[in-house]
Amino acid sequence: MAAYSMQQRVKQLARASPTLARLQAFIFGETLEAALLAAVPQGKPPVGAISGLLIDKFGIDTFKSPQTKQFVGVAVAAKLETLGYVATGKRIRITNDPIFTTGGLFRKVAASPRSSSHELLARFVAALTEDEALIVAELLAQKRTLAEISRNPED
Repeated sequence: MAAYSMQQRVKQLARASPTLARLQAFIFGETLEAALLAAVPQGKPPVGAISGLLIDKFGIDTFKSPQTKQFVGVAVAAKLETLGYVATGKRIRITNDPIFTTGGLFRKVAASPRSSSHELLARFVAALTEDEALIVAELLAQKRTLAEISRNPED
């Protein structure tokens, strides 16, 4: 069964009201992207970086409901996920913010496809028993021999 992504969760939650649907569209648009991304390396919760823009667009009264604030947090996490960021799990207090009192921190996902495949292979090899490792070594030697034969077919 596939994992339930943050984007799917936001889409489902946004169906609850037209206001949440408009918030989702605004958060997933490009308007807030720079502010969200600028907060991450500063070690600040991205939701705090967009409070003013949210108030300008929707008004302060929109954010009186705790459920709306939570929705914004989930939507911001989903947006950042699409940009290659992941929540660290750490939450900190936000001071002097008109909407949010706490927010989560994020970090850039730092795994290139090449390094993750090497790491996977290293974990696989480390998990082999001695007998299995000998079998793999024998199979690799056979593969090397076949590759040499195909390069020098006249030998």
